[in-house]
Amino acid sequence: MSSDKKEPIPAFYLDDMDTISAKFGGKSLAEIFHTIHQTNYWDNQGTVSGPGSDVDQTRTISSVLPDLFARLSIRSLLDAPCGDLAWIQGILPDDLEYTGMDIVPEIIASNKVQFTGRPFSFILGDLTEDPLPRADLILCRDCLVHFSETNIRKALTNFTRSGSTWLLMTSFTGPRPYQELPDGGWRALNFQLPPIALPEPDFILTENCTELNGQYSDKALCLWSMKKVAEGLEGK
Repeated sequence: MSSDKKEPIPAFYLDDMDTISAKFGGKSLAEIFHTIHQTNYWDNQGTVSGPGSDVDQTRTISSVLPDLFARLSIRSLLDAPCGDLAWIQGILPDDLEYTGMDIVPEIIASNKVQFTGRPFSFILGDLTEDPLPRADLILCRDCLVHFSETNIRKALTNFTRSGSTWLLMTSFTGPRPYQELPDGGWRALNFQLPPIALPEPDFILTENCTELNGQYSDKALCLWSMKKVAEGLEGK
């Protein structure tokens, strides 16, 4: 028998502009994400990275990414932000040079302890402004959807400065009109649409997202060459 039970809506999905501004207005990105971590603002169930990183929501990407890494000959990966590696730790090839970056000190400290026996590196930093290590691929999942346009552009520009080859980033493929909001909020963004307007991705991995009863089924990890990202930022 089918069930009509609806998935509960996490509170942060419902916060309006005024609520977000009251919580995070005037704070730096480091302060915002420290507050999110300390207060469990994302209503985490088993992972500090939020509901999008649980087993159900990462099943598809976990099955596809190893083949993508192999096809692109990925030997080094910068995971920014890395969170607690809830889902990715189980799919990393043994010969992959993995670097996890996060802005929350407690997360980095915990990762260094938890993954002592794994060949992983962890760095504390702000991906919008701190120097980034060069990597074959930068993975930026479920991050820039929390940023204002200003910090989205700063992050993308910083990615291009790293000398990395590819960017694999969360985007939504449907007609999602842009909504500006303060840093720390959330909305679904199609990064091919204005005001960011990146070129067509080289590859789209639809995540089969079921959050909020399928409202975000167009959520995807989109792959761009870093050259395309730079051209998009320049309006080419």
